[in-house]
Amino acid sequence: MNRLALGTLLCALAAAPLSFVAVEASAQTTGAAVQLPPALQAAFLAGNTNQIAQVIQALSGGNPTQMAALSQQVVAAAERILSTNPQAAIAAAAAAVRITGAQTVMNAAPASVSSVAVTAARILVSPEVQRVAPQQVADTAAAVSRIVTNPVVYQASPAAAVAVMANAYSAATSQTVAAASPGAAQSVASVLNQASANQSLNAANQANSAQIAEILRTQSGTSQTVTDQGQDTANNNNLNNVPIEQNLPDTDTSPS
Repeated sequence: MNRLALGTLLCALAAAPLSFVAVEASAQTTGAAVQLPPALQAAFLAGNTNQIAQVIQALSGGNPTQMAALSQQVVAAAERILSTNPQAAIAAAAAAVRITGAQTVMNAAPASVSSVAVTAARILVSPEVQRVAPQQVADTAAAVSRIVTNPVVYQASPAAAVAVMANAYSAATSQTVAAASPGAAQSVASVLNQASANQSLNAANQANSAQIAEILRTQSGTSQTVTDQGQDTANNNNLNNVPIEQNLPDTDTSPS
């Protein structure tokens, strides 16, 4: 998008109705208002992944740290509306993942990028999100897997990276997503297998290979949610006792 077109977009978004500026999260979530810059809030509510990503880039002024910070805000807002608007939630999460997948952003703010991936991966395992946008779930699962297996991001929090890998693989192997994107599971598994043999990751976390093997062994064909405990300890690797969510039948597809 050229500067003139992008400027027109931002002006139009900024002039959107006031209802686009502040949205109350449902009582089923946090009950708090979703706070985003007005232009970003309008793009967020439009539910368009490309538009959200473009506004993040424009508002950040090309600053990778700011890109990561805005992406964190977007994916947090997405999780808040997950139960009421899963389509918009996955669209926003996909935009945040796209922005933070840039190497410059990962290098500048690895902890923030890791945080975005953790939240996005939790969104991916929602059965309702998988139902309304299985292809976007498949694509985003592969993307977050690549992000957290990048050494700079992995080293920021090995426990978070393993949790993301587990949720991404769980989403990709769910019946709903597999039906819409048969290659999704293999795509994520390929990333995980490479990560298992990565010397940098194994140096940061001696249990890395074993944890990945456990993910690939136990989670195929299930939809499980792994919650990052916020521990960077290499041996904080218990992937058991995770809640299993019933998959819904594949009844719909949604454009990315």
